[in-house]
Amino acid sequence: SPQAANAIGAGAGGATRTALTGGNAGDILTSGLTSGAGSYVGQEVKADTGDILGKTGSTIAGNVAGAVTAGALQGKDVNQIFGSSLVNNLINTLNREIVRKK
Repeated sequence: SPQAANAIGAGAGGATRTALTGGNAGDILTSGLTSGAGSYVGQEVKADTGDILGKTGSTIAGNVAGAVTAGALQGKDVNQIFGSSLVNNLINTLNREIVRKK
């Protein structure tokens, strides 16, 4: 499926970035798995919420879900990740809309 292919690509990218920055084998594996899982969850949420939230809303929901999944798998505070991811995605979306309307 396209979602699985994208998740594999995200996982490979995350693992590669970690390897290039000097991560050990455990860090590389964790980065690859969490990046792939976050990407897959994000894509699924985006696809499942498109009809309800519209394109922008489903993109935000997918991005937040992916970030929360990846962070949770890394043992981070899920509430903190959710809040910061939601705020960052809202700001980025508003900035894109402002630039697009200029």
